[in-house]
Amino acid sequence: TMLTLQRILCPIDLSESSRLALTYARALSSWYEAPLTVMHVCADLPVFEMASPFGHTASSGGVIEEAQLAERRAAVRAFVWSTIGAEGVDIIVREATDAKAEIVNEAGTDGASLLVMGTHGRTGIDHMLLGSTTEKVLHKAPCPILVVPPHAAPAESGTPIIFRRILCAIDFSTSSLLALSHALELAQEAD
Repeated sequence: TMLTLQRILCPIDLSESSRLALTYARALSSWYEAPLTVMHVCADLPVFEMASPFGHTASSGGVIEEAQLAERRAAVRAFVWSTIGAEGVDIIVREATDAKAEIVNEAGTDGASLLVMGTHGRTGIDHMLLGSTTEKVLHKAPCPILVVPPHAAPAESGTPIIFRRILCAIDFSTSSLLALSHALELAQEAD
């Protein structure tokens, strides 16, 4: 059976590690002729409390200034276009306090069949395994995830990714056997 990808979702945070992941998402997108959605979650923009005329803050919570959001949207577009071009890419920019939940939700409702994410390769408790957001998404994602580490070679545009060898670690759990079936499909597709 050939691995078919309905849609590839690539969350980015405008870092160099997410730029690297984006090159893989683009290469896989053209290899499998699968639509690519690039997503950026604004979880770091300052939120302003809306003051009500009655002295207490309104229950609507806070709002992100529209100008800042427009600026971020433009920055995301520029980042994507300078990395992989604009052709055939959907770009989503969302405001949310929880980036992980937003990514997992998008993957589920968007019908993503593969998530492609970078890691920062930072050290410390929060980043021992992976970038904290990527690690959190790993546990909740409704589909397989390709995690691209910061030391990986960039995927060249226009050429299919050639996997010379695929290593699949299994422990006979249901999820590892599922990973094995995906690895086999990928190996057959990549020769």
